[in-house]
Amino acid sequence: MKANATLEFVVNLVGIGGFLLSLLALYFARLDKRPRLSVSVSVLEVEDEIMDERGQMVLGPPEKHFFVDISNPGEKRVKVNSVLLRFDGENHHFPHFQADGRKLDRAIYLPPGDNVVYHAFYDELTDWLEAQRQSGKVKLRAVAIDGIGKQYKSSVFRLQSSNSP
Repeated sequence: MKANATLEFVVNLVGIGGFLLSLLALYFARLDKRPRLSVSVSVLEVEDEIMDERGQMVLGPPEKHFFVDISNPGEKRVKVNSVLLRFDGENHHFPHFQADGRKLDRAIYLPPGDNVVYHAFYDELTDWLEAQRQSGKVKLRAVAIDGIGKQYKSSVFRLQSSNSP
């Protein structure tokens, strides 16, 4: 009788342990399927193609551009509602962003593994920052807001205003 009770206890213990392990496995599997975005900023000089006086395409003079790269490393499609710039502890809408030929007046859906690059002319950005009473070295972040309102922030980027030394 005693051996039978011990065996029943061990079987119940193994069953409960298996149930808890399966719950833990489901939790970790779901953890990876949460929406997530990666946001980074950079400034690069770009030579755009322009048409010369003979009608041929040639490289124009290099111009500085400000880039915000938003990528989706997760396993779910993510809706990006807006991209903002954060400085002075507040988010601000920068009106001159362009994005890979996509319209910015509506949300952008990013499939898993895909990215979108927002860009603007560096001079337009610094002029806009000065109109916002920001001059000198401005610490800013790019912020992407997804469909459920979660904010994804880039690392801090220090931008030199055009009218400062």
